[in-house]
Amino acid sequence: MDTNKIIENAKQILEKLGLATPSQINEAIAASYGITGIGTVNNEVDAFRHAYTSAVATYLMGEGIAKAVGDYNEDRLGEDNPPKERNMDLWNNDIGREIGKTASSIEEIGQRVAEAIKSGQTINGIDD
Repeated sequence: MDTNKIIENAKQILEKLGLATPSQINEAIAASYGITGIGTVNNEVDAFRHAYTSAVATYLMGEGIAKAVGDYNEDRLGEDNPPKERNMDLWNNDIGREIGKTASSIEEIGQRVAEAIKSGQTINGIDD
């Protein structure tokens, strides 16, 4: 089964169960670390989503898999992914992988990603 089908199946299951979508879950996690914004694209919430997801994937599955999945997610969008947005997402994925390589827990990942955003290590908007 390809990755797009797995993601779509997961979304459908969440919706049928009346649970939050993956984006809503990431937005809630970001808010729990003080990262909020209007919408979830090209802002600190978006930066958190990419860095956090990549960090957790690295922590759980290793850097190679996390990079492959993150790159695939950006590449599959093709021309629908403007260059500045793609750059922001890939940069923040890289920051997340670096955090995930040395993290000792999921809780630490959230804290370190929030710190990276607040200290300007991540790209928090397409004009950063």
